[in-house]
Amino acid sequence: MTFQEQCREAARKFLQTVVLVDDQADYSGEAEKADNNFSSKQARGDVSETNSAIDAAAVKAVETEEDADNAKAAGETAVSVVEDTAAYEVENDISEPDEFDSVQERDVREAVGLRPKEDLDAGAITRGFAESGLICSILKPSASEPIEDEVSKVAPKSDVIVLDWEMGGGDSGDTTIKIIQKVFDCDKKSGERLRLIAIYTGIRDLHSISERLDKEFAELQIGAQSLELHNQAGTIKVVVLGKGLAADHEKGQERHCVEEDGLAERLVEEFAHFSGGLLRNATLASMGHLRSNTHRLLARFNNRLDGPLVTHYALLGSPEDAQQYVADLILQEIEAQIPLSRVSRTFAGYESVKALMDEKFSEELEPQIIIDKKGDKTFPITTANAKSLAEVGAKALKDRHEDIAKARLEGEDFETLADEAKAEKIKTEKERVARDLNGEGLAERLYCLFGDEYSDGVKNHEEFSIASGIKRSNNHLDGFEQENLPSVKLGTIIHDGGHYYVCLTPVCDSVRRKDPANFLFGRLFEDKKKFNVVLDDKGTRKRLFLNRKDAYLKTFELRPSADGTVRAEMKDGDAFVTLASVGKAAPAEKGEDKQQVAAAAEVETVRWVAEMKPMQAQRLVGAVTSNLSRIGLDEFEWLRMLADNWSG
Repeated sequence: MTFQEQCREAARKFLQTVVLVDDQADYSGEAEKADNNFSSKQARGDVSETNSAIDAAAVKAVETEEDADNAKAAGETAVSVVEDTAAYEVENDISEPDEFDSVQERDVREAVGLRPKEDLDAGAITRGFAESGLICSILKPSASEPIEDEVSKVAPKSDVIVLDWEMGGGDSGDTTIKIIQKVFDCDKKSGERLRLIAIYTGIRDLHSISERLDKEFAELQIGAQSLELHNQAGTIKVVVLGKGLAADHEKGQERHCVEEDGLAERLVEEFAHFSGGLLRNATLASMGHLRSNTHRLLARFNNRLDGPLVTHYALLGSPEDAQQYVADLILQEIEAQIPLSRVSRTFAGYESVKALMDEKFSEELEPQIIIDKKGDKTFPITTANAKSLAEVGAKALKDRHEDIAKARLEGEDFETLADEAKAEKIKTEKERVARDLNGEGLAERLYCLFGDEYSDGVKNHEEFSIASGIKRSNNHLDGFEQENLPSVKLGTIIHDGGHYYVCLTPVCDSVRRKDPANFLFGRLFEDKKKFNVVLDDKGTRKRLFLNRKDAYLKTFELRPSADGTVRAEMKDGDAFVTLASVGKAAPAEKGEDKQQVAAAAEVETVRWVAEMKPMQAQRLVGAVTSNLSRIGLDEFEWLRMLADNWSG
């Protein structure tokens, strides 16, 4: 499969629901089509049927050789009758011509009796989507409720939204603009989501629509295709499509014209182009598989298990822990339902990597590697080299070391050297190249492999690091209810106004807290060269380092929330954790209210920044504790130096 075929396959596995909004949608197209079958055939000039009628009349007239003259006359009469009848029926079926239609297309449209191109054949639409395995819901604006409110109710559960441009008697797109804005607002509240919106319209000039959208929405920009708009994050795409045939729209817009029965396949293609990528394809296919197999999950967790679950509650004696057990159980079962190995092999395996490279690389774009420390100088390699890199690593470039060495040495000083001196310099530089492209050195040479600028390539690699190590961060907390805000536990990263700290306290010690408790944290130092954690703090990338050999440990006394959990709270768009005073309040005197005394104590807050993934956090704890548990011995130096290293 080509990479685009893989993208379409992943999109098909994922897509399920489409919402279409059009005030001209109706199901009367079927009846019209049946009524117009006969006139359609005549108007399209069905020569074979006309000739058959003529021949039949002529044959019938020819009875004998003696009546040949009469037969000829009868044939001519039959021709005249048939032609007059066809002309009469066509003439009575012709409607007012559209000044925008071409002559040929207008004749066919008028003769066949097609509905105006602004109308929408809902029957053809739903059938087309059904054939593609998609469910399409069609909404028509009504006076009872604003259509934007209706769409906002179904938007969270729809994969694609299709909108007419002019609704309510030609409002020049105002209603559609309101709908799109409402959908964007809903998506912001629930966090970023992949969103495809298609404008499907009979308006002749499609470019006027994309230009209006570009002016109305600051977050959207017109892309390489003038009828497509995207946001900077690449999570939203708005495409403008024309109803009907190319003749119904301006020249140059033919590729964006789609008839009703082909709309479903076109939307799948648009979604695939928009969402395609190695990781995205694997994710879409995984979620599609989960959607299709939800019934298995429900069958496994049937109502016969309610009794055992109540038993678990009773024996545990802690509703909070029982709830967490249920959440973990569901998560584990979801993971078990997805054939992750097969999905990743199919959509993000080595064959997919090669397919991606075949699509990306061409005469205009060659793969390239960085050959200097600053990222200013790159060296082009072949597509075969790039594919081999993904398979065997640094070995793939072994036969290019000399070429890379020569590229590094390019300059006036090198050109003036004698041949023998040049050869010696090339030999020395070749050895240096071999060292630079081996192991860790290769990691900093691939930022520009796909043609990215050096800085963009670094950002992309940092983003992957964040996805690998950070479970969630303060970039995605807006709109969360208090009980859904993160708690402080193992792997939580906070900022006290001067430094970052990561929580090293076990998860079990962060729940069921009635009073302030001490939590152990390790300081994370900012270091661009030496780091083991990458995070995004409100849009600012940070490379952080926990020094396991010289760990800076600190305890913070944290105040729990009403539910007994030390939980972050939202304030001014940021997340904070309540910090009990460093100096505890003096004990209450006789007769004093203990709660008032505690409230009088100084209270501060620290900023909640991120939460690491459990295994990543556990590795940090292991690194610190293993270093702390080392045993120091005063021993025979000869033995210490020559014996096997106990620490490995």
